[in-house]
Amino acid sequence: ADYSNRIANRQLLSPNDNRSKGDAMPAEWMRRHFDDQARQQYRDRYLIGDVPEQITGFMDFYEARRERLQERIAELVNSV
Repeated sequence: ADYSNRIANRQLLSPNDNRSKGDAMPAEWMRRHFDDQARQQYRDRYLIGDVPEQITGFMDFYEARRERLQERIAELVNSV
């Protein structure tokens, strides 16, 4: 299955960020665009967690982020 376009791998980005992100692996893109503190804030805000350096770590990243998103959605639904 193609997991690249499923919700756990999606992120809202400006058009410029989206173009620049397509040119690099996510971990590299984040290093180029954010200092350490901003990168951590970005990861926390979007529930990204650890970003793999290589594509071989994608499924672990995907599953971990999917779980974080599910937990956050459950928190929001249960707080209503």
